[in-house]
Amino acid sequence: MSSAGSEPGKARLITFPYSHYCERARWVLSMTPLQFTEDGHTPGLHVFETMKASNGKQSATPVLLLPDGEVLLGSGNIVESLVERFPSELGTLYVVPCLTLVVEI
Repeated sequence: MSSAGSEPGKARLITFPYSHYCERARWVLSMTPLQFTEDGHTPGLHVFETMKASNGKQSATPVLLLPDGEVLLGSGNIVESLVERFPSELGTLYVVPCLTLVVEI
């Protein structure tokens, strides 16, 4: 894996500009206490970094490399994992649907 954009002890978020998927991951990540660096790439050329970071599993951004070595692929997986890891900071991101009671008269 390339060390571009990485710092010891920090997560690394691989992105490219103007992607709402990357923005979603960046936004949620910024709401956690997890320190991270953003490793931005030009669209198209980002594929080299994402493929390397994901061991050939994904060419799309975002990809989040956690300090413990875990790799999260895609904004949905990143958000879901962060909500599980930081429930006190992110627990209100997803509201549980309310039960609607229908009474027939």
